Amino acid sequence: MRLDRLGLVDDSLGMERSQKIDFFEKRKKLLKKARLKKIIAMTGGLMLIFVIVGIILFPLFQPRRYLSVIPSECRTMAIVRVDRLAEMNWFQRNASRYERWIDSAVIDVRTGEEIIPFRTGPFMFFGEYVFIDWYGILHIETGEKVYSLDRYRAANRVDDIQYGMIIELSSGFGPTNALIALESGEEIIPFNQYNRISFLNSEMILVRNELLRDHPHPYRGNFLNLYQGVVNIHSGVEIIPIGMYDSVHHIGEGMVVVRLNEAEGLIDVESGEEVIPIGKYDVIRHIDQGRVVVVLNDAVALIDVESGEEIIPIGLYDNIRHIGEGMVVVQLNETEGLIDIESGEEIIPIGRYSRIRHIGEGMIVVQLNGTEGLVDIERGNEIIPNGYFASIRHIGEGLVIAYDLDWNIGMIELETGYAVIPFGRYHDIMPFADGVVAVRHHLETVLRESWSFIHVID
Repeated sequence: MRLDRLGLVDDSLGMERSQKIDFFEKRKKLLKKARLKKIIAMTGGLMLIFVIVGIILFPLFQPRRYLSVIPSECRTMAIVRVDRLAEMNWFQRNASRYERWIDSAVIDVRTGEEIIPFRTGPFMFFGEYVFIDWYGILHIETGEKVYSLDRYRAANRVDDIQYGMIIELSSGFGPTNALIALESGEEIIPFNQYNRISFLNSEMILVRNELLRDHPHPYRGNFLNLYQGVVNIHSGVEIIPIGMYDSVHHIGEGMVVVRLNEAEGLIDVESGEEVIPIGKYDVIRHIDQGRVVVVLNDAVALIDVESGEEIIPIGLYDNIRHIGEGMVVVQLNETEGLIDIESGEEIIPIGRYSRIRHIGEGMIVVQLNGTEGLVDIERGNEIIPNGYFASIRHIGEGLVIAYDLDWNIGMIELETGYAVIPFGRYHDIMPFADGVVAVRHHLETVLRESWSFIHVID
């Protein structure tokens, strides 16, 4: 009985021990699973924290982006625009009724410094000045406000600033211009005297009193660029009276083209002399260094304004156009060549290229079979042969902005051919001074502001 009892006790103890072992093993497994879940949860939490911190800090390590960029003439400054609505939280956006808040500023593109701080309203460059809508005119270098818009005409716009004078456009009933002295604010020519005013030089302005819809121009197209008379700024005397001609158009070098009964003439506004009488040619196009391109019965010629001599006889070429630096591009049978006006020498003979255009820095862009190359004018040799680029857009500081054959934009060093900005990385490139460019990121970017500045030359 005792042994049986002891056996029974031993069996029960064995059962209890085995149950305890199973219990502890299960507990260990459960603890391992709990620890693993805890580790996974902590890892996931840490990853989420890293992602949130990365999203917050990412913009701090990226160049600031803008909605749009407008370069100044010197290309060391730019007007930049930002969307303040994108920076607002939900409550602020709701309170603003989802109106679009666009702020503008003037910055130094080389340093990113704000020369004129951000404020609401569009900006416009006019030489050394910037016009701020609904505010006035500021001097860029000093930031000083040099002209204020009066309350009664606060919605007006500035059309131009030159020679210490402002052409201001009224926003009232019907468009009218006034000419105003920048320093004193005095109205030299008051509103409602002329519908439109444009500077010809420091002494004279072009004026218009109607839209000239009745006198369309076959070559100049938009009638808004045509005027009716020339007025002396200081005396107010009409040097070319309104109504004397159908239209008056400034072509440069102190000359205006006057049109009457579908024929044109050329007048020197300083002397009032009729340099080319009306009716001698159908159209007078553009002038460079005293040589003007004229059209008669759809045939073109290049003449010397002073002597009236035909430098390139009429009808010799299908078309002639100035590209500056004393050269003209001539066209014959859908091919073009380049001629030096003084010597008459063919720098590039006709028949080699389908199109030629000037790009600057002593270079011309030549087109052949749908691709463009670069030619040195002085030496006449190809710097970039045809066949590599669909289009060459800009050259400056030894850098070339171009489109490859798939129309992806990039930037290369002219001397080495090295891709400073690889093709296809950005949607657009805008050159500035001192090795700075503005780049537009692709439209699929998360940020709404797609323009930023980068340095490509140290």
